Amino acid sequence: MNKESQNFTEKLNELIKTLAANPQKILRVFRLIQFVVGLGLVVFSCYIGKNNFYLIWKGVRTQGTIVDFKQVYWTSQSGSGTTTHSPFMPIVEFQSNNQIVRFQDNMGSNSAAGLNSQITVLYDPANPDHAIIERPILNWMPWGPMLAMGIFLLLVSLVGQKRKVDK
Repeated sequence: MNKESQNFTEKLNELIKTLAANPQKILRVFRLIQFVVGLGLVVFSCYIGKNNFYLIWKGVRTQGTIVDFKQVYWTSQSGSGTTTHSPFMPIVEFQSNNQIVRFQDNMGSNSAAGLNSQITVLYDPANPDHAIIERPILNWMPWGPMLAMGIFLLLVSLVGQKRKVDK
């Protein structure tokens, strides 16, 4: 074993002994990590889900029709190579205040099946171009579970901190 790895091993053993002698320090670090990760998840999920949440909460429902599909292309890279994705994004038309509104939904599928299908649309009456197809569960993905997990981590860290203070 060389000198650097021996120094690292000694410092690691010393750290382990210190933490084992003071478990409150370990709990404090874990609570801090829980709090930071929870806060990050809440902020990120609010950022990516704010439009869908607004439409789910305050949007008006109406009937719309899928009038076309737009195929979108993008590539992603992973350790096994490059993958090309080309989902079909539905183009939806609906009527709001005696005008026809057309929008491209943000969730695609693998095929262009469903042309001329009647669907429920959620939209903002003040800005009808701000609309989505109503999908009771999928409109909460991925931001809804992230928000729930973030709130859970925040609560666990805060309750753990309060227990420590009460003792």
